Amino acid sequence: MNVLEHWSVDFYDFTVPPPPTDDPDILRFGDLLGRAARNGARHGTPVITSPSGRPDPRINLFFRTGRMAAHEASTWRRYAYALIVWLDFLDVIGTSWDCASVRDVGAFKDWRITDLRNDERIRPTSIDTDRAALNSFYSWAESRYGVFNPVPTVHADDSDEAAWTPGPGYM
Repeated sequence: MNVLEHWSVDFYDFTVPPPPTDDPDILRFGDLLGRAARNGARHGTPVITSPSGRPDPRINLFFRTGRMAAHEASTWRRYAYALIVWLDFLDVIGTSWDCASVRDVGAFKDWRITDLRNDERIRPTSIDTDRAALNSFYSWAESRYGVFNPVPTVHADDSDEAAWTPGPGYM
């Protein structure tokens, strides 16, 4: 088994055939690209692999079903890279993605932006991409698997909007 140091991401490339192999574990699947296409993958669909070398089918299904499946490959790429940074962070703190908490998301934000131990800190505005990716993923996982969405989300209260009328000076 191939063991990796971190979570990784590859992308389906339907323009070239898979490399030849004599690995019986791979050969038993037959036409890999045909099988991937039947399972909803398209050119550019991410495949996220854990440090153990195995993909988590629940994570990878996110890119092939629901609203995410309709997105462009560029969105898949941004979200996939945001997810693997998150998954690596969770591994370091000893938590799995399906057990993450609001506190973990807060610690992740702090680590991404301000923690001096992180040599790849980002600007505060860049965390929005991570947050959007995580919220989209967890909203999907919540409805599909009942996994708690740890990403704090502010919902606008539209209840008074219909009754709103402009005040003086708006006409």
